[in-house]
Amino acid sequence: MPYWTALSDTRFGTYVEYLARLEFVRLGADIYLPEVDDKGLDFIVRFPGPVYLEVQVKGRRQLNYFYISKEKFPMEEDRVLFLGLFLDKKKEEGDYFLIPASAWKAPNKLFRDYPYDGKKSAPEWGLSFTPKTMPLLEPYRFHDSLKKLTAALKLGSSATPHPAPQSSPLSAARGKISFHSDLTRPTLPDNGWKPSL
Repeated sequence: MPYWTALSDTRFGTYVEYLARLEFVRLGADIYLPEVDDKGLDFIVRFPGPVYLEVQVKGRRQLNYFYISKEKFPMEEDRVLFLGLFLDKKKEEGDYFLIPASAWKAPNKLFRDYPYDGKKSAPEWGLSFTPKTMPLLEPYRFHDSLKKLTAALKLGSSATPHPAPQSSPLSAARGKISFHSDLTRPTLPDNGWKPSL
């Protein structure tokens, strides 16, 4: 039996998250982890270009319905779901998919949109896994989907001007601060300098 079959749901989720990071690192990406996990964002991926992806990871060991809160998975061009499907108990490896949030723009039998207007439940994006809906997942196989996404984001970023970088307080002070061993002397020369707020 593969290792993943004996894992608790929590450990399985962590296992799939590590596998997702490894898949991106093998392709030369940098991985950035959030300090606080309150936005449904497991990590950020950076490819040369630069191209950034905000990644949420989900792992499944059975075919059934599952959902993602719309609040935690906004409809943004760089937001993606890394999905690890581990359905074959004879295989160590799962099948990996990379699904952009935009896949839910045109809901179908696999990609479900439940707004729950005026209801107690929070709005959600759903994935309804059945043997009949699985072929709809094929275009999102990890490597093929990643190529399409990064190409589209590179094209979009070249057309969109980036804002000028803001200088940090340290770079603004560079050349104005002098360091010396006498700690009683001021570090800034007194030649009319005034703090700006």
